[in-house]
Amino acid sequence: MPGHKKPLDPDLLANTGKCKWRLYVSNKFRADGKPNRISQTIGPCSEAQADKKLQELYLEFTKKPPQNANRIRFDQFAEIWLERRRNAISPNTFSGYRNALDSRLIPYFGHIRLNKISADIITDYLNDLKADGERLDNHSGDIAPATIFWYFRILRTMFNKAKEWNYITHNPIDDIPKDKRPRPNYKVKPILEDHQLGILLQKLFELKENGTNVKNQLFFYLALITGARSGELIALTWNDINFDTMQITISKDIYTEHNQTRIQNRTKGMETRTVYCDDFCISLLRKHKTYQTEWLHSRKIENPNQYIFLKRTVKKSRQPEAELPSRSSFHHFMRSFLKKNGLPSIDVHGFRRMAASYSVNNQVPLTTVQTMLGHKSLSTTMIYLRTLNASRKEGVEALSNTYQQLMDRKKDDKPEDDSPKP
Repeated sequence: MPGHKKPLDPDLLANTGKCKWRLYVSNKFRADGKPNRISQTIGPCSEAQADKKLQELYLEFTKKPPQNANRIRFDQFAEIWLERRRNAISPNTFSGYRNALDSRLIPYFGHIRLNKISADIITDYLNDLKADGERLDNHSGDIAPATIFWYFRILRTMFNKAKEWNYITHNPIDDIPKDKRPRPNYKVKPILEDHQLGILLQKLFELKENGTNVKNQLFFYLALITGARSGELIALTWNDINFDTMQITISKDIYTEHNQTRIQNRTKGMETRTVYCDDFCISLLRKHKTYQTEWLHSRKIENPNQYIFLKRTVKKSRQPEAELPSRSSFHHFMRSFLKKNGLPSIDVHGFRRMAASYSVNNQVPLTTVQTMLGHKSLSTTMIYLRTLNASRKEGVEALSNTYQQLMDRKKDDKPEDDSPKP
């Protein structure tokens, strides 16, 4: 049906014999979230006439809202929305949505009919979050603006889908003035300057050589050389490494479920990418593999999935199979390491930002950095960039030299005054 959204059913038109046709249309969802289908038998008529009738039936059906749409509550729609989003988002994002709905949004909006939620109700809720400052993580202080913005984004996404699926005719968030909407107020996180990074690398590779230290050295050097996310590094297997071409395939990420680190067979950007490493990185990988093999053999532990990074603590009650470490294990190591060596505190993700910033400062094209980081949009890559002080100084010096040359040229080009002297 050109010009129209295709219905969901693959078999739209069925010949039942004697020039009679069975028409199927399914493009809506009931209040319980299940597909809302209709069918109709027509004929006798030709296939062309049946197809025309199918188009008319489809257009008529898509104008109707889902059954009982005017009575559906926010909590009912939340379950429909979340279930239909499950396969399109990562487990970590799904868990974040689930927690936000259960802890904040459903307790406030759950009993209200979806079509009765107005811009004023949403604005009052957001203002209440700012006013009471009640955190749910047992930490002191007010709710961060970024957290309030996170709840706002979930509401905006939900109401956009509710409108798209014809549960409502208008998104109430569209009625909130832009200057009244929450803003993320993200803090610009610093990176290490070149002399600080030099100290970090020197001290990191001066650590006593053992299995744990080599593992940490490899992890953070990989983060700097590839720009990969911490979860992508933890999810790496030995099969992802091509020692001959010095290529690393990044196709997986991790998520946490019941305090266990799990693998998901996709990255945050949903795409597989290949990054390169250097000779030093390859030598670290080989050294780490040697230590890992010895450790597995001594503990009689299997590593059937060929994970590169393993949890080094093993409980006797568990099966003798290797487990993945958590992100926090590397975070705690680096936080302690930086403090011990008098360096500014940065998080593990800061190594990804440094990989991007140092690449650009070394004249690597932005599009290459974008590919390395696995970003779909170049604007996302720009967020990661931090200009180093040395580069800013060089930039000023370059501009100063240019301006001085222009001024000197102006003096040289100034025409002589040939007017007669008095």
